[in-house]
Amino acid sequence: MTVPAPVLLYVRLLNYAAWRVHVNGNLVETEPRDVTGQLTVLGPGGSSRVRLWFARKPDRSLGWTLSATSAVILLWSSFFRRKLGSGTSC
Repeated sequence: MTVPAPVLLYVRLLNYAAWRVHVNGNLVETEPRDVTGQLTVLGPGGSSRVRLWFARKPDRSLGWTLSATSAVILLWSSFFRRKLGSGTSC
């Protein structure tokens, strides 16, 4: 991006703690836009390189772990229910 003076960049994303923004290789703070909560970044004047990515936070890791554990328990209980159910006759 090249601009003649410092500028506020309004990114079409909601401001969330997991967003990481680097401007010219330096991590910068983001701010939410007042009404919409849209992610805003202060861009310096001149030529700049802006990089955004969504980092993994502990809440996402915990959610993935709980989901995977639940799936394993569900499959395990389903397997044993079939094993126990197939040995009995009515």
